[in-house]
Amino acid sequence: MSCSREGHEVPGRLRPRSSNHSRRQPMSTLHPHLVMGGLALTLVGCMSHEPGPIHALTFEKDLKPLFLRHCLECHGVETKEAGLDMSTVANMLTGGESGPALVQGAPEESILLHLIEDGHMPPDGEPLSRDETALVRRWIAEGAN
Repeated sequence: MSCSREGHEVPGRLRPRSSNHSRRQPMSTLHPHLVMGGLALTLVGCMSHEPGPIHALTFEKDLKPLFLRHCLECHGVETKEAGLDMSTVANMLTGGESGPALVQGAPEESILLHLIEDGHMPPDGEPLSRDETALVRRWIAEGAN
């Protein structure tokens, strides 16, 4: 197809339907509602994405630093109050005088979590925050690895 331009045919160009459509409107003259509607749809699309996967917690990276601050002074390699050493997962699974400190995958059955949530541990010093307690719960639920 071709269109007429000052009496000349220009190959490959479509002929305008009417004089009102012979030119495109510049972006600055677009109707504000169209612009805002497009922006709203873009924002909704961005917000509807699922969050990325949450990383799996590990003892060495996520829990040991917390236990160093709150637990290992009394339940570490050198001092094992109540026979409990919390310096490794294997030691917590073996437990102390009260049995295993945790049950992998079962926070509700883990003595460690009950003592933390009930405020019995640590007996002295700053208790674990809600976020720290939630981290311990999640770690146990994920299998305490």
